[in-house]
Amino acid sequence: MKKTILMTLLIIILCSTAFARGSSETAKAAYKRGQKNFERSDFDMAIIDFTTAINKNPNYLNALFDRGRAYIRINDYDNAIADYNTYLRLKPNTISALRNRALAYRRKGDFDSAIVDYETVLRINPNHEASKNDLATTQTAKANALGTPAVTTQIQQQPGQQQQVQQQLVQHQQTDIIVEGSNFTQKLVWLFGNATSNSTYIIELDSNESIGSQTFSFSGVRNITIQIKGTGGEKVISLTNIGSLFTIEAGVSLILGENVTLRGHNQNMAALIIINGGTLVMNNGSKILGNINTSRSGGQGGGVYNNRGTFIMNGGEISGNSAGAGGGVYADNFTMNGGKISGNKTELGGIGGGGVYANNFTMNGGEISGNRTERGGRGGGGVYVADNFTMNGGVISGNSTPNNGGGVHGSNDRIGNTITITNGTISNNTADESGGGVFGRNFTMNGGVISNNNAAASGGGVSGRDLTIINGTITGNTAASGGGVSSGGLSMKGGIISNNTATNGGGVTVHNSFSMEGGYITGNIASEHGGGVFITGMNFTKSGGTIYGFTPNDSNSNRVTTGNNKGHAVYTGVGVNRRESTAGPEDNLDSRRDGIAGGWGL
Repeated sequence: MKKTILMTLLIIILCSTAFARGSSETAKAAYKRGQKNFERSDFDMAIIDFTTAINKNPNYLNALFDRGRAYIRINDYDNAIADYNTYLRLKPNTISALRNRALAYRRKGDFDSAIVDYETVLRINPNHEASKNDLATTQTAKANALGTPAVTTQIQQQPGQQQQVQQQLVQHQQTDIIVEGSNFTQKLVWLFGNATSNSTYIIELDSNESIGSQTFSFSGVRNITIQIKGTGGEKVISLTNIGSLFTIEAGVSLILGENVTLRGHNQNMAALIIINGGTLVMNNGSKILGNINTSRSGGQGGGVYNNRGTFIMNGGEISGNSAGAGGGVYADNFTMNGGKISGNKTELGGIGGGGVYANNFTMNGGEISGNRTERGGRGGGGVYVADNFTMNGGVISGNSTPNNGGGVHGSNDRIGNTITITNGTISNNTADESGGGVFGRNFTMNGGVISNNNAAASGGGVSGRDLTIINGTITGNTAASGGGVSSGGLSMKGGIISNNTATNGGGVTVHNSFSMEGGYITGNIASEHGGGVFITGMNFTKSGGTIYGFTPNDSNSNRVTTGNNKGHAVYTGVGVNRRESTAGPEDNLDSRRDGIAGGWGL
């Protein structure tokens, strides 16, 4: 009460001062000044400015609304409630005002009044998920206040602290503002004219919309979050002109929520969404569809182009898009936790990455499937990565390329390029050249499965320059050379290479050096040489692990189908050393030593 009296006196004094400055100042100017003070978290001065605007125009709804917000920020819930009472008399059934008043009631401890407001919102919009959650939270807080002995005792012992205790029952939540307007265009107009720093705005789509390009940029305003979601089922926003549908500038985060579909068109010249320093988050139920980027400057990104910003995909779908590079996504940095990127492609002569082209890509979950590249590019039917790719989970499946890397292609031009697989599945991808599953310069496998991929040339599962296998399984892949793995240099410390097929090197083909310290090479088939391993280089050593030879009726056997003496277990092209029988963990092999001394001829 004392604070309210002091605040009232301060308003009278400062408003008198403002009047002395001259009555020529407009209500809008005072309101804009209040917004800036609000952004600076100077809520007391913001209240003064909003009050000035209201005194000049008693029906200034935006000033009334924002003054209520400012009162909430300084915990003056009675005045906040009074402002929203006035607002709702002038504009009944406004969801954002009802929610803000409910928040003030709830923090004040008037749970019954808060419940009434949340229930009113849900009668207006039965699908309002935030209000469903807030209603449940408030009902729980009310039950705790009435029925929890510890809370009751504390209130009885400290009656002057009742408001503090009741506030502790409900976690502090920043107010999410529902943007008002009869359609999406009107809601954007309101947003661009009224957004303040450190605020979250929710745009609810009630119908399908067709609009031109929009740039989310706010001068002098920072840390804006905009969430778009559909109500009452899927809602589609279609692009009407040439260009991007949304451009997200620095300081702005755009969240695509449930039931929102963004649709481009088949003669576009840009990605459907451009992230220009801002942040894009896709959640479950969102879609980016049908945008064909035919730009002559390279066509980067059919669905999404991330330029020095942040793109996080938690769910949703990106499909049916195409571009010169990154048919679905072209990104500096991309994190995929869920969702699906499918049915995208690069155009003829494009750089690569039918589904995704990224400099740095972390995949924790989700699916990249059914994407492809056309001829004349670098490959990467599913993914092309220029710098670093880490796969911790998810599935990359059913992608194809006429070049290298049916599933994943890592740049061969950048020495620092790395591909690391710790979990997840890469399966059923196809390359007309090498690397049915993966093609890369530096590859490390710590886990996961690479299975049932096909390459016309080499490396049905994996093809690369320097490969390390520590754990994981490479199985069921096919190629002309190296059904499971084809490499310039291979270090195998663990894992399983099994049931792969090739002309030479059913399991593994290595052209330079191969060091095996652990793991299993088993059940692979070659038609000419090296059922398990085919070596064309000068250096092969085995100090651990097991390479199976041929034993009739043993499914673990590696074998050459055209007969014996062609290296069922291992065949080396240098010196024509071969191993027909199983080499277990205790059997060392060394290509630099001939005969029995090197473990050969057995």
